[in-house]
Amino acid sequence: MKRIMVMVCMVMSFGIFLIPGGAAAFDAKHFQELKATNQCPNCDLSMADLNGASLGGASMSGANLKGASLIGASLSGANLTNANLNGANLTRASLIGASLSGANLTNADLTNANLSGAIWIDGAKCKGMSYGACSK
Repeated sequence: MKRIMVMVCMVMSFGIFLIPGGAAAFDAKHFQELKATNQCPNCDLSMADLNGASLGGASMSGANLKGASLIGASLSGANLTNANLNGANLTRASLIGASLSGANLTNADLTNANLSGAIWIDGAKCKGMSYGACSK
């Protein structure tokens, strides 16, 4: 029985290397949806670089996501440095490892948002199991 468990663990460990590298990239269609409508619930923007992004036709130093609806969206590993997220709805969003340094989160709804390992607005790293608020 012990041998079987060891074999299962080895197979699972090696299986991680078989996952295609593109799986961690964001979905360009979702980015276009956000750009066009300022809404993208449950979308995949993981690893997206939204620092200096042009949304709504205006170029800015940080993404202007003011009032954006990103309920349940995956923003894991995304670069949101200096992004304007004033009033954005990030309920249940995954922001694991995202960079929020310098971001404007005034009136943003972070209810049940996963901020584990995220770089907070002041540059500090959020502890694991940070939901709804950054525990430092």
